[in-house]
Amino acid sequence: AVAVLNSKAVLAWAAGLDTLGKCMGEQPQSRRILRFRRTERHVHWAVAIPFLVCYITALILVLVYNPNPQRPYRDVLSWTHRLSGIALIVFPLLAITRRTGDIRIHFYNILQAWTWTRDDLKWLALAGLAAVSRKVSLPDQGKFNAAEKLNFMTLMGTYPLYIVTGIVIWLTDGAFLSWLVHFGLALIATPLILGHVYMAMFNPGSRIGLSGMITGFVDRRWARHHYRKWYREQLGEADADGAEALGDARPFWSSEAPGDVRRTWSPERRAGVVLDILEGNVSRHQVARDHGIDRAELQEWIDHFVTAGDEATRPPESLPTTSVQYGVANKT
Repeated sequence: AVAVLNSKAVLAWAAGLDTLGKCMGEQPQSRRILRFRRTERHVHWAVAIPFLVCYITALILVLVYNPNPQRPYRDVLSWTHRLSGIALIVFPLLAITRRTGDIRIHFYNILQAWTWTRDDLKWLALAGLAAVSRKVSLPDQGKFNAAEKLNFMTLMGTYPLYIVTGIVIWLTDGAFLSWLVHFGLALIATPLILGHVYMAMFNPGSRIGLSGMITGFVDRRWARHHYRKWYREQLGEADADGAEALGDARPFWSSEAPGDVRRTWSPERRAGVVLDILEGNVSRHQVARDHGIDRAELQEWIDHFVTAGDEATRPPESLPTTSVQYGVANKT
């Protein structure tokens, strides 16, 4: 019964998130770039919301009820904490399995988070100075900056421990060691949560990116400035270097670099844009208009994708060998 309720809650929550995203997506498409696909956003909130509820309820239990367990509503807080812990297990699994075809995106993100370069270390060393002085320039970053990578890695490393120690505390008496580990993990998470919330909601330079986790889209110039390596992967060297000078007027999915240099579209990217059409991230009219593609031809792409399944990344020779720079970077 709990699983059924959780499943319905996830579906309702996902639908609400998509509606909110549509309401917020008022910026012209030509000024935006897709940063996070729908499946990425759902997984993010499937982790973030239950985790925050667990954290807040635990904080209240420790600070308010531990000194005086007889205070009213302790059981309500305790059970809210436990149910949120269940949701922290169930919701991410449902969000991932809801779109199994997008599993490679999650593996791609994990690889990005665990791959470190000298630029990442330099970014960490200079981030504090850059926050107070515009004279300090940070190294170019990929899909995630070094701080986001640390957050990602910490979550992946502590998530199983939260689950295991929480279950032990719940089901056994006198699990003091498990409680110490559980409590210690919460202490580790505190600066990460505060920093993440501050950067996402209050810091003027980074809060623009919050729309990426709601609508999926962010401002192109902002993405180019903060995640230049990733931006370059999506749109190519020419666009990354020249978009600002051109006024950034071309649609973010445009495959035409300055000088009308046409890049080859891989089958994977073609399948990617069809998937985004089907998900509602971009309309058929917009893709057809901005690429000069006949509506009937575009419909052939979609029909092939729907009927071919896993073979959709290898379309017939009759289909055009062009594809948009869209979503997760796939090397051609």
